[in-house]
Amino acid sequence: MLLKPSLDQKKYWSETTDFLFKKQKELSEIKEISKLGAHYLKAYLLTRQVFYANYQAEHLAQANFANLETYLERIDSELEITKRQMIATGWKEGKMANFEQSFANLANNSLQITLQALENKDQVIKSLERKLINCSCPKEIPHA
Repeated sequence: MLLKPSLDQKKYWSETTDFLFKKQKELSEIKEISKLGAHYLKAYLLTRQVFYANYQAEHLAQANFANLETYLERIDSELEITKRQMIATGWKEGKMANFEQSFANLANNSLQITLQALENKDQVIKSLERKLINCSCPKEIPHA
């Protein structure tokens, strides 16, 4: 019972963080797709329009992304709403700096963990290869 408010707050911040990373990913996708040409960008915007319309034809007009600018305006308005919600729930400017530093630390830690996992994977593969070289077992297993 005492943990519920803290758990609710943790859930809210987790969802907010996920949302922000998702928007960052969308912006990265736009940047990469823009390099491919207008046809690809138009197709991407159409898929985003369908997503925002919740895959319902009658809502497509409401989520009209005629061009990149309208889509970016939509993302901007979503981010502005999220910013206002964050401030309303207690984030002050000083805490935002800590929040940004926490994001940087999280990204750095995630990168370190990923690199370490890749390094360990390579070590495990090399160890298994050495064991197979010294193995006197048949190289192929007959099918049953």
